Amino acid sequence: MSISPKINLSPTPGYQGPNSWLNPEYNQAKDIERYKAMRASQLGLSEKELYNYFTKDQQMPEYVQASAMAGTALHLVEEAKATKSGRVKAAEELAYDPNNSITGHIDITYKSGAPADIKTVSSIGFKNIQKSGIKEKHKHQLNWYMNQKNAKEGFIEYINRDDTSQRTTIQLDYSEKMHQSDMAKLARVRSRVTDEINSGKLNESNLPKSADIQRLREAQAQEAGEMAKWQTKIPYLEDIFEEQMDYVNKVRAKDKAYKASKDQYRKGRMKRFAHQSKKAVGIGHRAAHNAGRRHSGFSSTQSA
Repeated sequence: MSISPKINLSPTPGYQGPNSWLNPEYNQAKDIERYKAMRASQLGLSEKELYNYFTKDQQMPEYVQASAMAGTALHLVEEAKATKSGRVKAAEELAYDPNNSITGHIDITYKSGAPADIKTVSSIGFKNIQKSGIKEKHKHQLNWYMNQKNAKEGFIEYINRDDTSQRTTIQLDYSEKMHQSDMAKLARVRSRVTDEINSGKLNESNLPKSADIQRLREAQAQEAGEMAKWQTKIPYLEDIFEEQMDYVNKVRAKDKAYKASKDQYRKGRMKRFAHQSKKAVGIGHRAAHNAGRRHSGFSSTQSA
């Protein structure tokens, strides 16, 4: 018997898992409209995607949030290890461009001044990176970090969160052309949003909001010295990561069951529809046959 997805197994929106402290308070802040306070992680979006980011507030599915939280836990592990090794100058460093109102957190800044960004991906995502190379949107984020650090090169380390032994580091050179293109794109989209606010097409009070620079700076000050503490608790952080991955797999299994039930329900409906259509066609054929016989002077109960 098929199960209606409207009744059973529907994925719960929003994060429902453990260790909610992994998600910084400033991620939920609503201090300033997004179009006025750009995040570096969004610089790789197309103009259409960037416009939607500025004007539409979308709820992330539970699996996406669960994966993000697992990624945050793994970030802490990797940043603590790198800091403990003495290879880095700073971790989770806040960067701010006041001229373009852009903020970002640089995962690792090496003693050479080169920034590094850690990206955690699924097994499928990792295979895609191995096949096709760095994701385009990640290039733009790292390029902005290099601009802020006045660095000629930067690094992205991709880690398979399903198997953390699988990882690859990619070096990128700074591109002023990319930076100028990103700033021009950002200016165009901001201008469009502003024009639509002035024309009444958009209501500024309804636009999505995010944390302002003051809140981010306050959070940075409060977190000063945190990495020194985490260096002594790496095994604990690794346990937290494992706990998060258990939750990711639980959500993945639930989503898979939901999809299977939905597919089964859809196939059941299609099968019933096909049966009803076939039955209707049969009835139509019999009706047409009887009508033909009557037209010829015979009824279904008459014999020649």
